[in-house]
Amino acid sequence: MATTRSHRRSKQDASSAPQVPEKEEAILQAMLALVAEHGFHGTSTDMIASRAGVGAGTIYRYFATKDELVLRVYDRIKTLGAALVFQGDAPGQPLRERLHRVWRNTARAQLDNRDACFFLAQFYDSPYVKQVPPETLARFARRMEELLAEAIRAQVVRDMPPAVFEALFFEPVMSLVRMHHLGQVVLDDALLAQVLEGCWNAIRL
Repeated sequence: MATTRSHRRSKQDASSAPQVPEKEEAILQAMLALVAEHGFHGTSTDMIASRAGVGAGTIYRYFATKDELVLRVYDRIKTLGAALVFQGDAPGQPLRERLHRVWRNTARAQLDNRDACFFLAQFYDSPYVKQVPPETLARFARRMEELLAEAIRAQVVRDMPPAVFEALFFEPVMSLVRMHHLGQVVLDDALLAQVLEGCWNAIRL
């Protein structure tokens, strides 16, 4: 049995992000951490300013509204997350191997980025998701949908809409990752392997 591995809490890799002014970066990081801790409604601009070490008015030098700040944090998480999720993926590799790698990368990204995990979980259950432009949602979904379509054509997985694929293949481990961060379960390598097998069996032909 695999040895339990401690999943450290870490921030998104700032080296992969576009360079932004120091104060703007502090505001983005403060918003991310506070929403993970207190939720959207429990996070005030005064709290953001205090955590970021800036004056409350400074926030509005970079973001016209709190909504704009929320959407900017979402865009950053998804942009950085896409690089992590598709790390090592390349056309021409066996499709089963590609899907398994993307699954493991997704689980690892969420395990290593607790704040981003909880931010996204709340974001998708909030009215904010309706403010994301359709072209932005399509941009983030495109590569995964292309991989799914290729796997369907090759008869590696069942023919299903992308939303069903996501619910069957990714949602179970995302739920367990949140439970892991809350201390309700320990997602070690052995358990992750079992979950991957179950998710794969749900979609494969």
